[in-house]
Amino acid sequence: MLSSICAHLPSGTGPIVTNHLLEQAFGNSDIPTTFVRATYFMENWNPVLETVKTEGILPSFYQPLDKKNPQVATEDIGRVAEAMLETSEGVQIKELAGLPYSPNDVAEAFSKVLGKEVKAVAVPENQWMETLKTFNS
Repeated sequence: MLSSICAHLPSGTGPIVTNHLLEQAFGNSDIPTTFVRATYFMENWNPVLETVKTEGILPSFYQPLDKKNPQVATEDIGRVAEAMLETSEGVQIKELAGLPYSPNDVAEAFSKVLGKEVKAVAVPENQWMETLKTFNS
């Protein structure tokens, strides 16, 4: 089961609490289960690509903009899942983290790829919902 870092916490994790509940439900059953607790998906930056290309800004909910967070590609999560297709017993937890990148690092990578300056911009918390509504999935 694809889970998330912090799924071991019963509260204070926002939507990740659903992963906690699923881990509790399956972890207490007789069904052999492996939980892959992945960090932030690199592909979560995809919805802002159009804004990055047209406006040269990378909207970010992560703050401060120089704080590095581990990120992992979904393709790598798939490789881990394929490697675990063998039958297992009991409950296993696999934590999966990639290299740490900050929003500023991501903006710099986009700058190199696009050949133009891209700047990370912090989205104030009171604008998160409106900002999310503008993203293309």
